[in-house]
Amino acid sequence: MFFIGIDVGKFNHCCAVLNSDGEVLVEPFFFPNNSTGFDLLLSSINQFRSSRHISGLESTGHYGDNLLRFLLDHGFEVGLINPISTDAKRKEKIRNTRNDKKDSLTICAILQSWVFTHMAILGYPCVKESS
Repeated sequence: MFFIGIDVGKFNHCCAVLNSDGEVLVEPFFFPNNSTGFDLLLSSINQFRSSRHISGLESTGHYGDNLLRFLLDHGFEVGLINPISTDAKRKEKIRNTRNDKKDSLTICAILQSWVFTHMAILGYPCVKESS
């Protein structure tokens, strides 16, 4: 199984990929919150899209809406994670450090525990196009 964790930000997102053994397959990397960045993400994670993958991001308001739509439109299974779950998982560690790279790995760990809302089943919210 492949776990694709994405930490959502206003201008940039950070992505990492783990397998079921917890091995890092793609080190955390940043990509911009725009179509060019989404294409970069796709080129980096497309090889992991299979019947045995789940990608996930925190429900952080509108910053991740376009990314969520992009992933679903490109056939990725997506889990939406409550930020409280991410915070609780982060606090399990002795060193309670927080940064985008570590958060993308934390999101992968949450995906492994299956504590999220599966967006492919629920459908996804309609995102208003900016005018």
